[in-house]
Amino acid sequence: MKNILILIFGIIFFTSCEKKEEKIACFNDDPFEVEWLNEIRQNMIDEGPSDFGTRSIVMYTYKGNKVFEVNSCIMCNDQGVSITDCNKVNICYFGGLTGANTCPDFYDTYTDKEVIFSL
Repeated sequence: MKNILILIFGIIFFTSCEKKEEKIACFNDDPFEVEWLNEIRQNMIDEGPSDFGTRSIVMYTYKGNKVFEVNSCIMCNDQGVSITDCNKVNICYFGGLTGANTCPDFYDTYTDKEVIFSL
């Protein structure tokens, strides 16, 4: 009986632990320390202003990590938007021809929205 109580307690204890998400620090002070992000910004600068609206890079905090939304053609119909982490891994995708939404909680849960580049 004692062993059964220990087993039940152990199961309850381990299954009730909350999973903590790993937080990734990808830059110190300047988000453009992230090489791929700096390259995108530089390409936007080199290409100059767009006839299709403002180009921008927006930084958010999502699930404790910094993520980026690159808008290279704001007014292009049916262009999807990706939310990408520091390692250039697509975390979320919205829009496009299919109207995709792989992170339905993103716009309700992100914090610290900051436009870090606009042209």
